Amino acid sequence: IFVVSGGAEQLKSYYQPHQELEEYLKANNKLDELNELSSIGEGMTFHYVEQPRDVYGTAVPVWVAREHISEGESFVVLMGDDFIVRHDGTSSVAALIGSWQQSDAEHALLAVEVPLQDVSKYGVLLVGKDDSLDSIVEKPSVETAPSTLINVSKYIFGASILENLASYMETERNGEYMITDVVSDSTEQGRRFAVVPAHGAYLDGGTVEGWLHANSYIANL
Repeated sequence: IFVVSGGAEQLKSYYQPHQELEEYLKANNKLDELNELSSIGEGMTFHYVEQPRDVYGTAVPVWVAREHISEGESFVVLMGDDFIVRHDGTSSVAALIGSWQQSDAEHALLAVEVPLQDVSKYGVLLVGKDDSLDSIVEKPSVETAPSTLINVSKYIFGASILENLASYMETERNGEYMITDVVSDSTEQGRRFAVVPAHGAYLDGGTVEGWLHANSYIANL
């Protein structure tokens, strides 16, 4: 499920069959590339949901995608402005799911260590002794940060999160609707979030500088 701004033609064209390119690869006997191309999205169904322009924030994509989530289903949420690169080719999402399945937590989130001087840019995690989330402290100072573990917007949500999200989205707000507020509401209700440390290079594409760095990093692998 892709939650996008108007159009999303780049995403749609990427995951749709590309007849002209396939014919070119066949004609030039580039069978490895053809097989790689045809495997993109194989066996999957893609939904594109347009986010309304009159509400903003990280809770909104989850809210507008809710009709595509089956009742009682757990689901993964990945925000698109940060990335984990694992040089062994394995998947951080697969690792997150595996750790969650081995825990007794209803929800889970991925966490990354950052230098202490960078904590004021992020939501910083206070983690309990059982590796579950106690709270998220948004953009603390270096002196008050509860840890150097940050939330990187990669989650597994159990079905109950949609109940909290519904209540949250019904409130009138002048600012952003933040998914971290919904996470905090859930932890206050005693819902457990397993905190899963990420392994690999963390690339923050949320700023122009970070986006350029991420592209340069990937280009030089």
